[in-house]
Amino acid sequence: MAQLKSKREQKKQERDDRVQAMHRAHPDIANVDARMQAHALSCVRKSLAGETTGLDAADIEYQALLAERRKLLAQYGLSEKIYEPQWDCPICEDRGYVRPGVPCVCQSDSRREASFLASGLPEKYRDKTFANFRTDVYSDPADMERKLARIQRFIDKLAAHQPMGNLVLRGYVGRGKTHLSAAIANACIERGLTVVYRRTDDLLDLIRVSKFERGQDSDETIRTFDLLRNCDLLILDDFGAEARTEFAIDELTRLIEDRNLRNKSWVLNTNLEYGDIEKLYDPRLMDRIDEKATVFRLEMPESFRREEARKELDVELI
Repeated sequence: MAQLKSKREQKKQERDDRVQAMHRAHPDIANVDARMQAHALSCVRKSLAGETTGLDAADIEYQALLAERRKLLAQYGLSEKIYEPQWDCPICEDRGYVRPGVPCVCQSDSRREASFLASGLPEKYRDKTFANFRTDVYSDPADMERKLARIQRFIDKLAAHQPMGNLVLRGYVGRGKTHLSAAIANACIERGLTVVYRRTDDLLDLIRVSKFERGQDSDETIRTFDLLRNCDLLILDDFGAEARTEFAIDELTRLIEDRNLRNKSWVLNTNLEYGDIEKLYDPRLMDRIDEKATVFRLEMPESFRREEARKELDVELI
């Protein structure tokens, strides 16, 4: 709220600066404004002294001064809006609310943008939605449509604070896992949910820096781990591409276990076969993943990215 107050003061100062610049350029307008100010001050003093006579005449004088100013503004090609602050949001005039206790729509937009930035979702994925997710390229388009409907119910439940478990999106490279993960993130943010979206190796780097460089007791580390544990949805992109060290396995196991205990949902996408996770990692991690997860396989004859690239190049395969 203090930030909004400061913003309003800045807008008012910018208005005052514009008016002063106009007065320097057009002294005749400055003269009229000074007379209007003196007239208004005189009326206030009379009102405070209890004088009620002459109000009609005072109003006529004020209207004459106002007409004189409008004529001069028109002569110089200026608008009366120069006397008004140029609010970023004309609905609430940058107050942040339309009436006490009712936030303005501009604050919803600001919060949404802040949520996008805080999520870690790359800018290039901001346009990934369910609407532009193609199901016709999959081996069984109807089955893919059913999976999308199930995922959208998953989001509805999250938005209603009734999480229905977790999702594992499994498919080979170029099968649309990242698009679908980003679509989930975008839809959740639009619904006002807090989302953390990270490539798994980037997430592990964040944890490593927080623990060993910043220190576990630093405010930044505490905020980081609080967000990872308590955000409405955690999305791990490209699980399996990270180095499978003891540190990585321990931290992923701890994080997923913690979120399962808190009934906080997560989405994991991977190129790995589901059964290979236990072989490549650790039975403990597989157990935590398997505990509350629904696995969706994304199957198509070949990589969608490769197919699209071939169309763009107009190359005929022989």
